[in-house]
Amino acid sequence: MTLIAFALACNGMLALSLAMSRHHRDLFNTSPSEGRRQRLRLFGAVSLMGCVISSLAGNSLALGWVIAAGQIMLAGLLAGLGLAWRMTRRATRGSR
Repeated sequence: MTLIAFALACNGMLALSLAMSRHHRDLFNTSPSEGRRQRLRLFGAVSLMGCVISSLAGNSLALGWVIAAGQIMLAGLLAGLGLAWRMTRRATRGSR
């Protein structure tokens, strides 16, 4: 259950970050349409809720909330580092 919850957290944080115009433009060179932005936000919220539900199902109530918060925090950190790495890689490729 923990790996499933972490995968849901990663998908959710990535979808929420791509719902922002700047991050979407950084990766795809275009801003998302309003419909796409809404779908990404919905998918991100549902994925994060799935992460919390999955963490609560496999553990006690108090421990499940702590594990879910930790997984969401780590997923956000990985999404942020991934976006930063992508922009650094793009900047070094463009200077050649």
